[in-house]
Amino acid sequence: MKTISTLIAEIRKNIQTTSAHDAYLSEQKEKSLFIDIREAQEVATSPVINSVNIPRGVLEMNIGNCTTDKNQRISSLCNWRPGESCC
Repeated sequence: MKTISTLIAEIRKNIQTTSAHDAYLSEQKEKSLFIDIREAQEVATSPVINSVNIPRGVLEMNIGNCTTDKNQRISSLCNWRPGESCC
């Protein structure tokens, strides 16, 4: 049985991280799906244009409502505040 650390390391091989700004530019150019996984209260104070808000706690249950394309490029945003980058 694989350990949690091993599973996370395997998953990270398929995940690219970038700045919030670069992810936004990519979304504009490639029409990728930009998901803001912050809670609604956080989004209300600093919304991100053209993003879809699906809080992290319900992401797996609701991602299918946004796309059924398994090849769709998806960027997720978490814990972002103006001037910071996290994506």
